Amino acid sequence: MQTKEGNNEIVINERFEIGGGWEVYETSRSVYHRMNDEITNIKLVNNKDNREIVVKLDDKTNTYKIVDDNLNVGTYNYFNPDGIIGNVAHIFADVIPYYFYGNTPSDEPRWSELYNVIVMRKNTIKKLDKEEIRKIISKGNPND
Repeated sequence: MQTKEGNNEIVINERFEIGGGWEVYETSRSVYHRMNDEITNIKLVNNKDNREIVVKLDDKTNTYKIVDDNLNVGTYNYFNPDGIIGNVAHIFADVIPYYFYGNTPSDEPRWSELYNVIVMRKNTIKKLDKEEIRKIISKGNPND
């Protein structure tokens, strides 16, 4: 589970459903929710109602908690980023406004962190399997 730099990065290589309309998204489509080197964050998306949550392992309790910091919090998507049309609409309606406004009123865009997450990605070894993700969700109901 260690990268070359000694980090415990979690990588998910392909999207899969976990029930209740929720999908676990690939790491490559979660970069805006892994800022400040939060490389263990996992993005879950409900494309039926455009919600996202981001979860992270709490080392003290060994359970997954919903991330609620301004920089990495799950967001609402006006457009589902699937397919060419959906992805283009998502970029214009959801991603570009992020660069100007951030995630919350108390957040500011952080260009250098975006660069670090997108361009300077770390190599990975750990991949979560579907059963591990299902356990994450069973400990905290994202439908609440």
